[in-house]
Formats: sequence, C-alpha cells, structure tokens
Amino acid sequence: RAEKIIEQFAMVYTPLVVLAAILTAAVPCGSGSAECNEWLHKALVLLVTACPCALVLATPVSAVSGVAAAARRGILIKGSSALEAMAGVRAVALDKTGTLTTARFEVLGCHPSAELVRVHGRSVNLGPEVRTAFARSFLLQTMAALESRSPHPIAAAIVRAARDDGADDHSHNSTAAEAMEADYENIPGEGVCGVVSSVGKERVYAGNRRLAERLGWLSRMRSADKAVVQDAEANGASVIYAGTDADFWGTIVAADEPRESAGDAVAELGRLGVVTEILTGDSAPAACRVARLVGIEESAVHASLAPGDKLALVREGLGCRREGKVMMLGDGINDAPALAAGRVGVAMGVAGSAVAMETAEVSLMTNDLTMVPLALRIAFYCRAVIWGNIGFAVVVKIAIVAISFSSNHAKLWMAILADVVTSLLVILVGLTPLYRFQKKARHSRAERKAFFDAYDGDEHELGGHGHGHGHEHSHHAGANECCGNAGTNDC
Repeated sequence: RAEKIIEQFAMVYTPLVVLAAILTAAVPCGSGSAECNEWLHKALVLLVTACPCALVLATPVSAVSGVAAAARRGILIKGSSALEAMAGVRAVALDKTGTLTTARFEVLGCHPSAELVRVHGRSVNLGPEVRTAFARSFLLQTMAALESRSPHPIAAAIVRAARDDGADDHSHNSTAAEAMEADYENIPGEGVCGVVSSVGKERVYAGNRRLAERLGWLSRMRSADKAVVQDAEANGASVIYAGTDADFWGTIVAADEPRESAGDAVAELGRLGVVTEILTGDSAPAACRVARLVGIEESAVHASLAPGDKLALVREGLGCRREGKVMMLGDGINDAPALAAGRVGVAMGVAGSAVAMETAEVSLMTNDLTMVPLALRIAFYCRAVIWGNIGFAVVVKIAIVAISFSSNHAKLWMAILADVVTSLLVILVGLTPLYRFQKKARHSRAERKAFFDAYDGDEHELGGHGHGHGHEHSHHAGANECCGNAGTNDC
C-alpha cells in the first residue's frame, strides 16, 4: 500500500516539479530580470533536489529485505503486500490441533457401548470381559478402516492403535482392519462417514460431539458411556464418537500435548501487544486444557467450531472490534476459509495440509511457533524503516529547496550530492532487516578457533596416523559420518 501511495504521488508530483522549475526560470527571464542566471540556477537546483528517487526506493528495498530476512529464518512470505499486512495485525487466532499441539495423538482408551457389547456377545459363550474385548476390538478396527483415508491427526492415532491391537495376541477381530471403505465422505466440522465392507452396507460415522448431537447418539448413551465422556473431558482429552444412523457404538479417547515452543510464542506475542485466541473444532475442556498449558486465558477459547464459525469469528475481528486486523494460524483443510478471510493467513508448512499452504500468504517451514512473533517483528520493523526513509527523504529535499530559495548558498553540486546521498542512505537503511534479523551462529568465532586449534594439536601428536585416519574417512565416508553425529557448525 505504501508503494502504491508513493507511485500515485509521484505521478502527480513529478509533472508539478518540472512545471515549477520551468516557471521558476521562465518567469524572471521573460520579464527581463537582471538576475536571470541566478533564477535559472535555482530552477536547476529545484529540479535536481525534487527528484523522487529516494521516495520511490524507500518501499521496495525495505520490503524485499524483510521478505529475504524472513526466508532465511524459515518463514516464506508471498510478497511485500503480505509483509505490509502483517504490520497491521493486532490479534492472532490459533487453531489447536496440529498448530498449538504436536498433533501426535495417542489413543488413551476405546470404550464400546453396552449395546455393542451385547450384540457382539451373542455368539460368544464366555464371560463379560471377553465379550467386551470382542466389542472393543471390533470398534477400534472398524474405526481404523474408516479413518484410514482421513488426514486428521486423530485418525492417524486410531490407525496406529488398531495396528497395535491387531498385533496383540488377545485381538479377536483383526480382519476388520483389512476391510476397504467405500463412499467415504468428509463432513466439515463434524467428522467422517463411509461404508465399511466388513460391517455391511450401512454407513458408519465417526466424529465429534456436534456429529453425535445431530445423529441423536447423546440421547441413547447410558450412564456408563456418559461417565467415560465426562472423565475424558475433565482431563482435557478429545472424544471421538462412533456408530451408525441407528446405533451408537461407543467412544474413543485420544489426547496430544502442546508444542514446546507454544508457550514462548504466546508470551512473545503478548509482549508485542498482540492478543492471542484459540479457534478449534475440539471440545471446550480439551481446548481449555491446552490454553492453560500455553498461557492463554480460557475466556479467549472458542471451541466446538465448524469451519464456517471460524470464518465468521475471523471476519468479525474475534468479536472485539479488530475487524481486518486478525492473523489466522492453522494447518488443516478446515482452517482454509479462515486463513483466506484473515488479514494474513499463516500455515504450518511442515505439519500443514497442501490446501492450507496454498490459501495462506505466509508458510512456516518449521514447527517452531516462535517464528510467528518473529515474522511480526520483521513486519513492524520494515514498516518503521519504510516510513522513516520516506520522512528522511522529504525533509532533506525540503531543506535543500528552502536553502536555495532563501539565499544563494545552495549550489547545483550540493543538490546533486544531496539527492545521491539520500538515495544511498535510503538503500542502506532499507537493507538493515537482513542483518538485524540474521540468525545467530551457534558458536562464536573464538569458540570455533579454539576447536580447530585443539583438533590441529591432536593431529600433530598422532603424526601420520592422524592424517591417515582423516584421509581414509574422506574416501570411504560421507562428510556427516566423518564428523560423527555432529552438525556442520560443530565440525
């Protein structure tokens, strides 16, 4: 936007300056003034001084430097417009699963309903524990067959748990894991459904509480099933409901942990004056548990949201008069609408889906959430540099023109020098983001020198043996093998 403003300004400013210079020389000379040469000199000073080179260079140099500095740190920004938009961010909306958390879910329990145990226990003339084991294995293996095509992290956890259950000697129904599902469908904001061949032609559903409410499962749950859900939610775990249109089969409980960098990122955003809130389709207890662990107030948690709900909250500025100032950070398909609606959309490049990365203006090439406040600091700094350069260039040009017209001390070479020096200073200051946000080396120069001095000393003590050892490795081992497990800087 700043660059467009300068370009539009230059389209009007340049013709006016040329016209003013012509009038400055033509009017006195045309009127027969004895100081015609002096006025011609002033016109030339005005023409040279008013050249908008520094003004035009102020924005693109700083913007390109900011984008390059971010890229060096693993933050890919799609153009200077996205960088400028980040400078206006006042709130960050965070998805929970896969963004704030590791998305490495673990299945904590598989709880078949009493009805499922009764149905699968008809042909088993054994005790209730064995009948429950049959029903639990059936539920887990069938859900794994259904969830095998889902990209959601909880689906991957269910598949892993079913694989482990199928390898267990006590598994009674591993054939369901090999069943192929048909008519698979993703239900936005609710879950998935499909036809599992080992079950029959009836559609099988798996999803969150919103899906359970729509299918009427909650009213069919017995007290034991409700107790399982209440206990899981009290511990902040996620509950997956399973069943068909006619029957409720049971629940699967899973949980994951926040990323190590989540707390530091939230704290850094707070120091920048940016508000953080959580937008998630998960249950409120699970979302509040994560919020407590990373330092976000529970009042800033919006849970059980469909993709459309996230979209509406982002458009409304999270309901706090911050319309157009919200950055959305997400990783999944369900986050894509909100990513597109935010002032800036940021996708988790490693853990994120292709749809999220395509929609977002910024992609993080690592799972380190501290890159988010770093990106904002780069944007804030570049904005300050841009407007500082513009102000500096304007002040210098006004000063030279004022000196020229108020006295005869301003010379043409001074105007040329001022224009060139101003342009060079604008360029140099515009390049400072490259150095200000440069990633610091893991070891200082003194530390690296001490390491190599010690290595050379050991090699001299060993004599030819040290040289032969290194030479052999240079032929028979890769660079990383020769250095052991150390990184390049350690070597």
